[in-house]
Amino acid sequence: MGNYNGKLTIILSSSFRANGLTTSRISMWVLVDAAKHEWSKKDFVVDVWMNEFLFSVKCLTDAGEFVLSPETTLHKPPFRLVFYDPKKNAVRRVFIKGITERKHPLCDKVYTISIVPCQVENLMFL
Repeated sequence: MGNYNGKLTIILSSSFRANGLTTSRISMWVLVDAAKHEWSKKDFVVDVWMNEFLFSVKCLTDAGEFVLSPETTLHKPPFRLVFYDPKKNAVRRVFIKGITERKHPLCDKVYTISIVPCQVENLMFL
């Protein structure tokens, strides 16, 4: 569940691979009228990446972009994120070094990574 343009939203996603391209299907349910239990549904098909990774939607940014990340960290560095803007039908790819290279003593390369796109590093009140 999340917030899309100030409205309660439920997002479902799935990915599949075909011909070397990873594609994600995203279904977004937006609460139109809470009193009437009325929802609207929007579907999106996003060509995410030319590789072997499956991606899933993790959250929405304040700007309304879907944030997709690989379903597993079992891949070569760097870690990858995809931002999909449904208004512009545009995809941005982000590479983050240093995440998949880390070794954890209790497990072998299997991690849970939380995606928080609106995290503030330093909050200073003026």
